[in-house]
Amino acid sequence: YNFKAAAAITFLVVLIAAFATAAGVLPSFDSEVDAYPVGLCCTLLSLPTFLFLFFFLRDFAGWLGYKGPTVFLDKTCIHQEDASIQRQGIEKLGAFLSSADEMVVLFSEVYLLRLWTVYEVASFLAVHPIRHMKVVSVKQAKLLLIAVACLSVDSMAAPIIWIFVDVGFEARVLVVTMLLGLGLVPSIRARAREKQDFHKHLSGFTVTDCVCSVESDRPIVYSNIADLMRAQGCVPEDASEEDALQAFDESARTNLPFAFASSMTRFTFSYTDTLLIGAFALVPVCLDHWAGLAHGVPMRVFAIDALNALFRILAIVPLTFALMECLGSRCLHWRGPREWLVVVFALVLGFAIPGAVLNMLSDHLMEYAFLSDAMLGVYVLVDVIGCVASVLIFSGPCRRRHSSSHNEADCN
Repeated sequence: YNFKAAAAITFLVVLIAAFATAAGVLPSFDSEVDAYPVGLCCTLLSLPTFLFLFFFLRDFAGWLGYKGPTVFLDKTCIHQEDASIQRQGIEKLGAFLSSADEMVVLFSEVYLLRLWTVYEVASFLAVHPIRHMKVVSVKQAKLLLIAVACLSVDSMAAPIIWIFVDVGFEARVLVVTMLLGLGLVPSIRARAREKQDFHKHLSGFTVTDCVCSVESDRPIVYSNIADLMRAQGCVPEDASEEDALQAFDESARTNLPFAFASSMTRFTFSYTDTLLIGAFALVPVCLDHWAGLAHGVPMRVFAIDALNALFRILAIVPLTFALMECLGSRCLHWRGPREWLVVVFALVLGFAIPGAVLNMLSDHLMEYAFLSDAMLGVYVLVDVIGCVASVLIFSGPCRRRHSSSHNEADCN
């Protein structure tokens, strides 16, 4: 709930810092790399501001009287001590799900092994289209924070180093590759195994194998599932509970793989996620260059600088992340030292080399763009092509199929 709001406020903060730097209110420094003074405050403020807001924004909003979306979480909204009240809540669970606008599934390897969660998903899809269900891995937040932190730390370190030492781009690529390798690629492989196990489990799904933390609840859930199957017309109204449960098993094996696949992003990070990750790494650095405005640097320099940053955010970061994940998700049965061979392979061939090549292409185009308007137009065209390619790759063959029907999870 906090990610987008925290990102928006963070960008507002660094934008204010950029204007303050350009006006001379905040300090700027001579750089060994740039021919004009650059700021540091935008870059240094971005990550700490984002992390603080990410974790505490809702607390501050609550103190100010702001209330977020209404959420029904069964563990906290159904009484856990009073058996009578708890029973009433359980019996009305279908009504809660029917009244909900959307369902967010915090998916883990045990989600479809639990009786209650399977029943909740089936009940929700019985009255809502698939597009109203969003599946998010419990590892997603950790992976997103790791990616943001790695690229942001690299961007924070770069200007500090450049002010005092002339360090080339290759050193930066090595640093960010090591950071990503240590924190990100192994987690991406774990998520890929999770998705693989999910499909294996569903192929042989049966509700009687599901775990129920309170066994006395099992007859209640079975009865609710039987009522659901009869209400949907999957079995006759006079069908036995056993026949209804068998129909539910067949429905789950047929519909849940499509429902979950439609609700999951093709890659660990969506295209929007990669844009935010790239923006955190590059926008503050670009804004710090605004300090040169106070020293008479031509506006054309900043326009081309911004174009360079856009190309990296819209194309280079998404494409390298996608390629890194494609290569890093291979040979999932490999463990131990052999797994780290895949990690290194994915980082070198999927991230470091393509990233270096695309960045060098961007730098050369930027140099030519300074010389003529025609080359500036070419640079803009390359930006557009890179953005379109990234969007197509991320939306690719796993694009969601939307339907206005409320019976997308019906039995065949």
